[in-house]
Amino acid sequence: MAEPAHLAYIGVGSNLGDRLRLCQDALLALDRVPGCRVVGRSAWYLTEPVGTPCPYWFVNGAVAVETLLGPRALLRRLQGIEAAFRRMPAERWG
Repeated sequence: MAEPAHLAYIGVGSNLGDRLRLCQDALLALDRVPGCRVVGRSAWYLTEPVGTPCPYWFVNGAVAVETLLGPRALLRRLQGIEAAFRRMPAERWG
């Protein structure tokens, strides 16, 4: 019997470099994770930075993913994608 897939909703965003391309590439990377399949996504939105004097607006969206991974395993995979994109851990604002 196959293990049932879970549905996860994940926020995606960037305010550095080619923001839209980075977000799209992140979705492609997520879809290549074994046990994960992107099944939908929102529109992309430009949002103003809050709580920081950063001059660059964010591109943000959300993605729906069917996954066989548990929450911690999925988080580790997402953190691996962030690391591959050279995301620097920073203070959280929201």
